[in-house]
Amino acid sequence: MRMLEGREVEELRRRVVEWYELHGDKSIPWRRDRGGWPALIAALLVRRTSTKQAVRAYSEITRRFPTPGSLLSVSISEIREILRPLGLYNKRSRELVEIARTIAREHRGRVPCSRRELLKLPGIGEYGASIVLLVACRIPEPLLDTNVMRVLGRLLGIEARVQRPYSNSRLTAMARSLVPSQPDEALKFNLGLLDIARMLCKPRTPRCPGCPLRGLCCYHSSGRA
Repeated sequence: MRMLEGREVEELRRRVVEWYELHGDKSIPWRRDRGGWPALIAALLVRRTSTKQAVRAYSEITRRFPTPGSLLSVSISEIREILRPLGLYNKRSRELVEIARTIAREHRGRVPCSRRELLKLPGIGEYGASIVLLVACRIPEPLLDTNVMRVLGRLLGIEARVQRPYSNSRLTAMARSLVPSQPDEALKFNLGLLDIARMLCKPRTPRCPGCPLRGLCCYHSSGRA
Protein backbone atom coordinates (compact mmCIF):
# COMPACT_ATOMS: atom_id res chain seq x y z
CA MET A 1 0.00 0.00 0.00
CA ARG A 2 1.34 3.38 -0.98
CA MET A 3 1.04 6.13 1.63
CA LEU A 4 0.51 9.59 0.17
CA GLU A 5 2.55 12.37 1.73
CA GLY A 6 1.13 15.77 2.65
CA ARG A 7 1.84 17.48 -0.68
CA GLU A 8 0.58 14.47 -2.61
CA VAL A 9 -2.68 14.49 -0.66
CA GLU A 10 -3.13 18.17 -1.46
CA GLU A 11 -2.38 17.49 -5.11
CA LEU A 12 -4.87 14.63 -5.18
CA ARG A 13 -7.58 16.83 -3.69
CA ARG A 14 -6.85 19.65 -6.11
CA ARG A 15 -6.95 17.41 -9.16
CA VAL A 16 -10.21 15.70 -8.19
CA VAL A 17 -11.97 18.97 -7.31
CA GLU A 18 -10.82 20.74 -10.48
CA TRP A 19 -11.83 17.76 -12.64
CA TYR A 20 -15.27 17.68 -11.01
CA GLU A 21 -15.78 21.38 -11.59
CA LEU A 22 -15.04 20.89 -15.30
CA HIS A 23 -16.49 17.45 -16.01
CA GLY A 24 -18.64 16.32 -13.09
CA ASP A 25 -22.32 15.53 -13.54
CA LYS A 26 -24.14 18.60 -12.19
CA SER A 27 -27.53 17.44 -13.51
CA ILE A 28 -28.20 15.05 -10.60
CA PRO A 29 -30.69 17.02 -8.46
CA TRP A 30 -29.64 15.86 -5.00
CA ARG A 31 -26.17 17.20 -5.68
CA ARG A 32 -27.73 20.68 -5.78
CA ASP A 33 -30.39 20.30 -3.08
CA ARG A 34 -28.69 20.77 0.28
CA GLY A 35 -31.56 20.06 2.69
CA GLY A 36 -31.59 17.11 5.05
CA TRP A 37 -34.93 15.71 3.87
CA PRO A 38 -33.97 15.69 0.16
CA ALA A 39 -30.65 14.08 1.07
CA LEU A 40 -32.46 11.34 3.01
CA ILE A 41 -34.80 10.68 0.10
CA ALA A 42 -31.82 10.40 -2.25
CA ALA A 43 -30.02 8.08 0.18
CA LEU A 44 -33.02 5.74 0.24
CA LEU A 45 -33.61 5.77 -3.51
CA VAL A 46 -30.06 5.23 -4.80
CA ARG A 47 -29.69 1.94 -2.94
CA ARG A 48 -29.56 -0.84 -5.54
CA THR A 49 -31.01 1.49 -8.17
CA SER A 50 -29.51 3.31 -11.14
CA THR A 51 -29.13 7.07 -10.84
CA LYS A 52 -31.35 7.59 -13.91
CA GLN A 53 -34.24 5.70 -12.34
CA ALA A 54 -33.74 7.31 -8.93
CA VAL A 55 -33.81 10.84 -10.38
CA ARG A 56 -37.37 10.44 -11.68
CA ALA A 57 -38.74 9.23 -8.35
CA TYR A 58 -36.67 11.75 -6.37
CA SER A 59 -38.02 14.69 -8.36
CA GLU A 60 -41.61 13.52 -7.91
CA ILE A 61 -41.32 12.85 -4.18
CA THR A 62 -39.52 16.09 -3.31
CA ARG A 63 -42.05 18.07 -5.35
CA ARG A 64 -45.11 16.48 -3.76
CA PHE A 65 -43.72 15.93 -0.27
CA PRO A 66 -41.19 18.72 0.44
CA THR A 67 -41.05 18.02 4.20
CA PRO A 68 -41.31 14.91 6.39
CA GLY A 69 -44.60 16.23 7.79
CA SER A 70 -46.17 16.50 4.33
CA LEU A 71 -45.79 12.74 3.92
CA LEU A 72 -47.57 11.72 7.11
CA SER A 73 -51.17 12.17 5.89
CA VAL A 74 -50.61 10.40 2.56
CA SER A 75 -51.67 6.81 1.88
CA ILE A 76 -48.79 4.43 1.40
CA SER A 77 -50.33 3.28 -1.88
CA GLU A 78 -49.75 6.75 -3.33
CA ILE A 79 -46.06 6.57 -2.44
CA ARG A 80 -45.88 3.03 -3.74
CA GLU A 81 -47.06 4.13 -7.18
CA ILE A 82 -44.27 6.71 -7.40
CA LEU A 83 -41.64 4.16 -6.40
CA ARG A 84 -42.98 1.23 -8.43
CA PRO A 85 -40.54 1.69 -11.38
CA LEU A 86 -37.58 1.37 -9.01
CA GLY A 87 -38.31 -2.10 -7.70
CA LEU A 88 -38.45 -2.94 -4.00
CA TYR A 89 -41.22 -0.37 -3.92
CA ASN A 90 -43.21 -1.97 -1.08
CA LYS A 91 -40.15 -1.99 1.17
CA ARG A 92 -39.01 1.49 0.18
CA SER A 93 -42.50 2.95 0.65
CA ARG A 94 -42.73 1.59 4.19
CA GLU A 95 -39.24 2.81 5.00
CA LEU A 96 -39.92 6.30 3.68
CA VAL A 97 -43.09 6.64 5.76
CA GLU A 98 -41.34 5.34 8.86
CA ILE A 99 -38.42 7.72 8.32
CA ALA A 100 -40.87 10.65 8.15
CA ARG A 101 -42.64 9.48 11.30
CA THR A 102 -39.39 9.04 13.20
CA ILE A 103 -38.12 12.49 12.23
CA ALA A 104 -41.41 14.09 13.22
CA ARG A 105 -41.67 12.17 16.49
CA GLU A 106 -38.09 12.07 17.71
CA HIS A 107 -36.35 14.99 16.00
CA ARG A 108 -39.06 17.68 15.83
CA GLY A 109 -39.20 17.44 12.06
CA ARG A 110 -35.49 18.06 11.54
CA VAL A 111 -33.13 15.54 9.99
CA PRO A 112 -30.40 14.73 12.54
CA CYS A 113 -26.75 15.45 11.76
CA SER A 114 -25.54 12.48 13.76
CA ARG A 115 -24.33 9.28 12.09
CA ARG A 116 -25.59 7.30 15.05
CA GLU A 117 -29.11 8.73 14.77
CA LEU A 118 -29.18 8.47 10.98
CA LEU A 119 -28.27 4.78 11.15
CA LYS A 120 -31.33 4.18 13.32
CA LEU A 121 -33.59 5.21 10.44
CA PRO A 122 -35.00 2.32 8.37
CA GLY A 123 -33.24 1.78 5.05
CA ILE A 124 -30.36 4.14 5.85
CA GLY A 125 -26.95 2.48 6.03
CA GLU A 126 -23.45 3.88 6.26
CA TYR A 127 -23.47 5.17 2.69
CA GLY A 128 -26.85 6.84 3.09
CA ALA A 129 -25.79 8.42 6.37
CA SER A 130 -22.65 9.76 4.69
CA ILE A 131 -24.76 11.36 1.93
CA VAL A 132 -26.78 13.26 4.54
CA LEU A 133 -23.76 14.28 6.61
CA LEU A 134 -21.80 15.44 3.59
CA VAL A 135 -24.52 17.12 1.53
CA ALA A 136 -26.91 18.50 4.16
CA CYS A 137 -24.89 18.78 7.36
CA ARG A 138 -21.67 20.00 5.73
CA ILE A 139 -19.59 17.50 7.65
CA PRO A 140 -16.54 16.31 5.67
CA GLU A 141 -16.95 12.55 5.31
CA PRO A 142 -15.84 9.97 2.75
CA LEU A 143 -18.60 8.74 0.45
CA LEU A 144 -17.66 5.14 -0.20
CA ASP A 145 -19.21 2.61 -2.51
CA THR A 146 -17.55 -0.28 -4.32
CA ASN A 147 -16.73 1.96 -7.31
CA VAL A 148 -14.93 4.57 -5.21
CA MET A 149 -13.08 1.82 -3.39
CA ARG A 150 -11.90 0.55 -6.78
CA VAL A 151 -10.49 4.02 -7.59
CA LEU A 152 -8.76 4.30 -4.22
CA GLY A 153 -7.48 0.73 -4.45
CA ARG A 154 -5.89 1.35 -7.82
CA LEU A 155 -4.56 4.74 -6.76
CA LEU A 156 -2.85 3.44 -3.63
CA GLY A 157 -2.00 -0.08 -4.78
CA ILE A 158 -4.19 -1.93 -2.31
CA GLU A 159 -6.72 -4.71 -2.60
CA ALA A 160 -10.04 -2.95 -2.07
CA ARG A 161 -12.59 -5.44 -3.35
CA VAL A 162 -15.00 -5.25 -0.48
CA GLN A 163 -18.75 -5.67 -0.73
CA ARG A 164 -19.36 -3.39 2.24
CA PRO A 165 -16.76 -0.59 2.08
CA TYR A 166 -17.54 0.85 5.53
CA SER A 167 -17.01 -2.54 7.17
CA ASN A 168 -13.23 -2.18 6.86
CA SER A 169 -12.21 0.40 9.45
CA ARG A 170 -8.66 0.66 8.07
CA LEU A 171 -9.82 1.50 4.55
CA THR A 172 -12.47 3.88 5.87
CA ALA A 173 -9.88 5.73 7.97
CA MET A 174 -7.57 5.92 4.95
CA ALA A 175 -10.37 7.36 2.81
CA ARG A 176 -11.32 9.86 5.52
CA SER A 177 -7.75 11.17 5.64
CA LEU A 178 -7.98 12.15 1.96
CA VAL A 179 -11.19 14.21 2.24
CA PRO A 180 -10.64 18.00 2.35
CA SER A 181 -11.63 19.65 5.62
CA GLN A 182 -13.55 22.49 3.96
CA PRO A 183 -17.19 21.34 3.46
CA ASP A 184 -17.69 22.58 -0.11
CA GLU A 185 -14.38 21.11 -1.20
CA ALA A 186 -15.18 17.85 0.59
CA LEU A 187 -18.44 17.56 -1.34
CA LYS A 188 -16.80 18.24 -4.70
CA PHE A 189 -14.00 15.79 -3.89
CA ASN A 190 -16.39 12.96 -3.07
CA LEU A 191 -18.63 13.63 -6.06
CA GLY A 192 -15.53 13.84 -8.23
CA LEU A 193 -14.38 10.40 -7.12
CA LEU A 194 -17.84 8.98 -7.82
CA ASP A 195 -17.81 10.43 -11.34
CA ILE A 196 -14.22 9.40 -12.04
CA ALA A 197 -15.17 5.86 -11.07
CA ARG A 198 -18.25 5.92 -13.30
CA MET A 199 -16.80 7.72 -16.32
CA LEU A 200 -13.11 6.81 -16.34
CA CYS A 201 -11.91 4.23 -13.81
CA LYS A 202 -14.11 1.42 -15.06
CA PRO A 203 -13.69 -2.14 -13.76
CA ARG A 204 -12.38 -3.76 -16.96
CA THR A 205 -11.43 -0.95 -19.33
CA PRO A 206 -10.16 2.04 -17.36
CA ARG A 207 -9.71 5.19 -19.43
CA CYS A 208 -6.40 6.19 -17.92
CA PRO A 209 -5.34 8.77 -20.56
CA GLY A 210 -8.20 11.05 -19.51
CA CYS A 211 -7.89 10.48 -15.78
CA PRO A 212 -6.64 13.38 -13.63
CA LEU A 213 -5.08 10.93 -11.18
CA ARG A 214 -2.88 8.95 -13.57
CA GLY A 215 0.34 10.65 -12.44
CA LEU A 216 -0.35 9.64 -8.83
CA CYS A 217 -1.81 6.20 -9.50
CA CYS A 218 -0.04 2.93 -8.66
CA TYR A 219 -2.22 1.01 -11.11
CA HIS A 220 -1.23 3.30 -14.00
CA SER A 221 2.46 3.44 -13.12
CA SER A 222 2.62 -0.37 -12.85
CA GLY A 223 1.77 -0.68 -16.54
CA ARG A 224 -1.35 -2.74 -15.94
CA ALA A 225 -3.66 -0.12 -17.45
